Amino acid sequence: MNLDSFWSDVLAGLLVTVAAGLVAAIVAWWITRPLEDRRAQRARDEAAAEDFYRAYGGFFAAWKAWAAFKPDGDGGQRTPTNEQWMALLNQVTEAEGSLESFLVRLTLERKLSNVELTRLWCFRQGYKSLRYAVRDGHALGWRRSDATGPEGLRQHGECIT
Repeated sequence: MNLDSFWSDVLAGLLVTVAAGLVAAIVAWWITRPLEDRRAQRARDEAAAEDFYRAYGGFFAAWKAWAAFKPDGDGGQRTPTNEQWMALLNQVTEAEGSLESFLVRLTLERKLSNVELTRLWCFRQGYKSLRYAVRDGHALGWRRSDATGPEGLRQHGECIT
């Protein structure tokens, strides 16, 4: 075997190996990157959903606790002690803060339609309404309504409260 042919065979093998490695790396990146992007998006969506569920759970608990003091019906209203009132106001503000955090996260990560933005605004208004009711010491006056349009909003675009 000739020394020149030995080195040319080694060089050719090395070039083929490097080229094959580069092609494999490019193909792997091209295939795995979208998969990883989708997996990361799914993880962010799951974390955001968990944040929303926690905020809604806190809101619902505070709403029901406040309704025990200030029911929407006739009579039966009780005045909370100052400690109860402060604890409930704290619970309401924590739930509202959780929702605000969720909304910031969602609006930064997603492109939302006008209908979706309006629905989120309605959620936000509900949280604010509860905080105002607790702060001012009055009943919410929330009742079920069937006067909704196809998007779950009244025909003229306002929130149902």
